[in-house]
Amino acid sequence: GALVFDLYLHLIENKQDFEFSIYTKIYENGNTVKKCSLPRCGKVAVLRELIATDQTKITRFMDEDPEKYQMAAITVATKFDGNDLPIEMVAALKMKDYVVLATMYQDLNF
Repeated sequence: GALVFDLYLHLIENKQDFEFSIYTKIYENGNTVKKCSLPRCGKVAVLRELIATDQTKITRFMDEDPEKYQMAAITVATKFDGNDLPIEMVAALKMKDYVVLATMYQDLNF
């Protein structure tokens, strides 16, 4: 299902979140997502915490190339305007947008 970003609880957790206008939502069940508008492409990105079963999808996106791990994980965790992404779309992002996604990914998963 689509991630719905209502007004339940939105936080700006740190200085980077403030600088990039990244908002964090913590659901009652403990799941956490981050949301922002990417500065270059303007798409609304929602990135969620990964779970162990996501590893299968990440491995598929890596195509046996360990250097693709972070990009594959970001691809699995992210939706643009409510839609899943192909890894090629993430790979084609301007670096400014990719850095914002990488920041959200790191904050949620490490």
